[in-house]
Amino acid sequence: MDPPSQDDPDLGDLIARMFDNEVSAEEIAWLERRLREDPQARDLYLRHAWLETALDSAHAAPLARPLARPLARRPSPPLRRQIPPKRRQSRSLRRPVLWSLGIAVAAAVVLMLFPTVGSSNVRLAVCSGSIWSIGGVPHPASDILPFGQPFELKEGAGELLLPDDVKAIVEAPARLRVIDRHTVSLEHGRAWFHVGPKGHGFKVTTPYQQIVDLGTEFGVVLRPDHPEVELHVFQGEVAVQDPAKDGNSGKRRGLGAVLLDGTRMIRTLTSDPDSFLRELPVQVDTIFAEDFERGVADGSLQSGGISGWRPEARSGTYNPKGDGDWYSNPNMDDSGPTGGIAAGMRGPSLGFLYTGSPGPRIRHSLGAIAPDSTYAVSLVIGTRTGTRARANQPVEIFSGYTIRLISGNSVLAEIKSATSPGPLNSLIPVGFSWNSAKLPPGVHQGQPLELEIAPDHVTAGQLHYLDFDDLKVTRILHRNN
Repeated sequence: MDPPSQDDPDLGDLIARMFDNEVSAEEIAWLERRLREDPQARDLYLRHAWLETALDSAHAAPLARPLARPLARRPSPPLRRQIPPKRRQSRSLRRPVLWSLGIAVAAAVVLMLFPTVGSSNVRLAVCSGSIWSIGGVPHPASDILPFGQPFELKEGAGELLLPDDVKAIVEAPARLRVIDRHTVSLEHGRAWFHVGPKGHGFKVTTPYQQIVDLGTEFGVVLRPDHPEVELHVFQGEVAVQDPAKDGNSGKRRGLGAVLLDGTRMIRTLTSDPDSFLRELPVQVDTIFAEDFERGVADGSLQSGGISGWRPEARSGTYNPKGDGDWYSNPNMDDSGPTGGIAAGMRGPSLGFLYTGSPGPRIRHSLGAIAPDSTYAVSLVIGTRTGTRARANQPVEIFSGYTIRLISGNSVLAEIKSATSPGPLNSLIPVGFSWNSAKLPPGVHQGQPLELEIAPDHVTAGQLHYLDFDDLKVTRILHRNN
């Protein structure tokens, strides 16, 4: 028998036959999906569940445990043996019983089968295009995030609604756990938090500090394998504490943004409220990704331009290996256990840009500027060991980096620095975002959008380099066009 259609009026007959163990596995699978998606179907199912509970009480010895979950594909033998032949009465006799059951039975079944968000639950939602997991299980059907379970977001964005009027919007890549109703442990990621009056004292802990709400709206950015943490306070104050210490002591931080090393401020940052998502977007799409794996052999260097990019400088791809020539890191060696992957690398090869004069850059088309969108750019920047093992080779100089979104000759958004984002022999993630509603004069939606990579500072007569990898551009759609 084929499963009934979505509009089949005799859904009740299928539910009744399920309780009598007279349905196929295909029908059970269809019913499970229907109950998840259709509130009216769940109401009808609950009425049948009430009836089953009443019949079990009338015709069987009391059960030693609560009623088994009814969507099991095969009811447990002990429960079936307790039900005598009288249990299989006609369905027409059962229906009047539905309306005579007590409200206590109904409440017990509802709580058991369909738990709702309460004081010990976290409601989770992700936008279309996201890739995520809970406790290592990809894309689970439940919209509840249990306390203590790791939530990992590889692509996209997620919304967490916690008890006590606490809301969080998390952007990929991210990994966190909700420890309890008062605490979120952020391993890495970009997250915005709004804490209502009931949530005063809510904490975001990282491996390096804990940030305690004092009536706030704030954002936290923590990149993988990077101990420095960005803290943006948009409303109110927070206290930054040593995670090893208890109590509410710690340095208070008001409006603005800072870069933290533990509880110590390294420097102030430019705080842009639009750099954090405050509402769950409709969809997130990866519109460009590049890992620079283009057949580079061990230890080789391919110059002359990267396929698909408009070169205005000497650029290419190469395999840095881990033998100390450019980087001294065994995880970059192709013969190593990681296959050449280290830190933010997505393979054994990197992209590079070489120059001996100011003005070099490479560009790649990203299509046209779309409305109602935020574009997020991420990549890793590599800083070499600073020495060369080969004879008669000049020492390359790291000249900083400039990563831009452009339209024609207009700069839409950028991240730049004259210094490395990390120490020698490191690969460090960097990134930025841009809302397409913020258009400079003369630029309009629908015009070309490009990504540009260039050094930040070049001194003529010296050999400058810029290494990069794991480049990704995502488009976050805020509402339906």
